Amino acid sequence: MKNKKLFKRSMTAVMLIMVVTLVVVLSGCGSVPQASNSAIPAPELNQVNIIARTYMGPNQEPRDGDGKPPTDVYYIDPAHFEDLLNEIKAGGEYTQTDTWKYTRDWETGRTFARCGIRPDNSMEVELCNENNSTIGYRFINNDASGAAGSKLMESIRKFLAPQMQIWDNNEPVLVYFLNPAEFDACKAEMDNLSPYELDDTWNEIRNWMQGLEFARIAIRSDGRIELTYGKEENTTTNYRYANPVEGLVHGLGGNATVEGNTVLLSGNAELSRPLTVFADVTLVVPAGITLDLTAEGESLFLRNGATLTVNGTVNAKAESIKIESAAVSPASINGSGTINLTSKGHLLNIWSGDGIKRKLTLDGVTFVGLVDNSEVLVFVNEGSEFVMKSGAITGNTNTRSGGGGVSVWQGMFTMEGGEIRENNAEFGGGGVSMGGLSTFTMSGGAIWGNSSLSSADGGGGAFFGSTDCTFIMKGGVIYGNTSARVCGGVMFGGSSDRNNGTFIMEGGRIQGSTASDGYTANTDIWDSDEDALLTAGFPVSATAKWGTGGTYTKGGVLQTGGSGIIPPDRYGTVDTLIAIPAP
Repeated sequence: MKNKKLFKRSMTAVMLIMVVTLVVVLSGCGSVPQASNSAIPAPELNQVNIIARTYMGPNQEPRDGDGKPPTDVYYIDPAHFEDLLNEIKAGGEYTQTDTWKYTRDWETGRTFARCGIRPDNSMEVELCNENNSTIGYRFINNDASGAAGSKLMESIRKFLAPQMQIWDNNEPVLVYFLNPAEFDACKAEMDNLSPYELDDTWNEIRNWMQGLEFARIAIRSDGRIELTYGKEENTTTNYRYANPVEGLVHGLGGNATVEGNTVLLSGNAELSRPLTVFADVTLVVPAGITLDLTAEGESLFLRNGATLTVNGTVNAKAESIKIESAAVSPASINGSGTINLTSKGHLLNIWSGDGIKRKLTLDGVTFVGLVDNSEVLVFVNEGSEFVMKSGAITGNTNTRSGGGGVSVWQGMFTMEGGEIRENNAEFGGGGVSMGGLSTFTMSGGAIWGNSSLSSADGGGGAFFGSTDCTFIMKGGVIYGNTSARVCGGVMFGGSSDRNNGTFIMEGGRIQGSTASDGYTANTDIWDSDEDALLTAGFPVSATAKWGTGGTYTKGGVLQTGGSGIIPPDRYGTVDTLIAIPAP
């Protein structure tokens, strides 16, 4: 213990953490180091310790001669290195043959002890200190049968310790090697381990472990746990587990405090690695605080029921906020602050292409785009859903395609309040662009100040242009939008490949928009044949009539219904307007 105290006093801050972590895990009842300013409870690593020891086996390292034959390596508590050495010498089964010293460049700043049993049953016992120097002892087995002695194995297991590896941004990692045959049983226990949750799964190739089969648990300094199974064909399957709040605090640089499942930033922070906000966990960015998500490869994942509360500022590169919440338990972004897009692309791309219908609720936060972007700011697609209760989607110019603020493709957008304002698109839908079986339901809020820039298309406020889209307007207002060609307000339907859409107007207002070429400013249909422009209003079937539930302006005159009928155009467009009378 005296040597250990001297050693700990000589360590740097990082190495102090490593030693404390090693001692705690060995004791089986402690925790990994906590980030500064953290009020989180100690993670239950004693459970991990118990699981690891239950299924523990040797590490296999191809370091014998030409690097091909495997070597079974057991890591030992350095404080008991002399005890193990003495037991080996006194056991009578092994005889010491030589001693050597050398330097390991890749072991800088580490202290560890281990014994390696080679295929011929010779054995090496090594102790490496923090000065990067190693002393090793080689023994041969006197047993003619070649079997490893039972007394040796009893001694090894008596002094076992996890391996310590610097793999995590120069932070310590404790590794327990497991018996591969019991990997499934170990994983089953990990899946039920509280308070940890499965974070992600991935496969990779490891060139250095060719021909090896191994399993291991790695405990990282932020409390994350990785369970790995490696196969002989050089592939590994990895499962990462995380404490819902511990990982957040650590990844935020320790600038956070915790109350229950709420993590509150206490200072400006930049992500040091990808972070996940798990179910029922809230990450709060207070007023006056900035969270930076602009580093390459760093993202914030919002899982089922997760909440990101932004009262300050979040600066985010394209698609660095990942929505992974299912429709049954949507994630939420709320607050009174701002999320700024810092690189070209979508701020949010809510995608359900993996078969899970994603859903997000926005309440109060303002999304701000770029004046020279090449994508729409918010993209909702493949069965996903976006619910806008309040807040704003603004300041984005899409110079490449349709949709400046919002684009919905085979998805759903529900607008209960808030604003989609001051966005621009090169083609139709400066505010909103819809396509592919999408549904837009508007019961409140405003779509205003948006523009369609190109003379080739229309729909400054909204453009509903593809097959079987439905726009249900129950309330709210669409006003003050502009188009470089036709229909400054809402453009519905269009050429022969944009048909069978439905507009149901139960309430709300469409007014005060302009179109540069003098055609209907607020509502229109544009046929692909320029001389077939229809300017009397929304396209309707030969039997449909305007109702009185909503109001719109046409030629500067307020309309509350009427009997104007526009027959299908020459290409067979059968878009339908159903304006339901008010009760």
